[in-house]
Amino acid sequence: MEASQSSARLAAALRWVPRAGPRRKPVLSTFGGGGLGNAWWQDGVIAPLAQAAIQVAFIPNFERPNENADEPSQANWVSVINSFPVANELFNFRLPGSPPFYKNDPNIGPRYIFSALEGEENLALALRANDKFFMGTWSPTLNYRCHAYNGYIETQGGRGMESWWKSIIQIQKPKLVEVVTWNDNTEAHVMPARAVPTGDDAVHLGYYELLKYYLSWYKRGVQPSIAKDAVFIFIVLRSLQMAADPSLAVAIQTSIHATTVVCSERSRT
Repeated sequence: MEASQSSARLAAALRWVPRAGPRRKPVLSTFGGGGLGNAWWQDGVIAPLAQAAIQVAFIPNFERPNENADEPSQANWVSVINSFPVANELFNFRLPGSPPFYKNDPNIGPRYIFSALEGEENLALALRANDKFFMGTWSPTLNYRCHAYNGYIETQGGRGMESWWKSIIQIQKPKLVEVVTWNDNTEAHVMPARAVPTGDDAVHLGYYELLKYYLSWYKRGVQPSIAKDAVFIFIVLRSLQMAADPSLAVAIQTSIHATTVVCSERSRT
């Protein structure tokens, strides 16, 4: 589709987006498109929208030249920012082969390309240094297949969820967080409220319930107190070489005490 056609359709659609006040703008985002160049987006999309009296917050997912090889360092993110002055802000949909652990954390495992936490924190720093808005991301995943090198990445369910959200809340500090999901079977980013044909037919309500804790922490800025004990169990249903432990559990407790979870013939305290 030509840029002029895209901007015309966007303008027609965005006129119906409700505004809560004169300073509020609809968010216009992309999954990619950085290869089209800054001028394509500026002249073909953003400028025509402005001419139609539609102001947007443009937050694209524009990547490093080689997203599978270029380190997501602060310097490399600054280079991306400088290449796209048209963007008000940036976000990163997902770093390939990157568990939500730091490289010095044994939980990151032996097979990874980058650290999701370090990459996102570097992006946040780069954007702040350039007076840009940062939108963070979080994905509900226990494991996923990294197509960059056809390998599986272990994110360890609730353990990875905790480290990811602590990075978002305590270090990245984004103004907005996108919960990134999609229904690609091999990459396991799913958080449906009911069973769907994703290959496991599981109901992922546990993610919804546990997510409430972190969303409250993020939005209020205060770690929530726990009024009721809860245990969330994450189970790998596929037989994967990388899954050293097919089941993981995380407990949200009113006080520190031992909790034993028994799954089939196995137990975990």
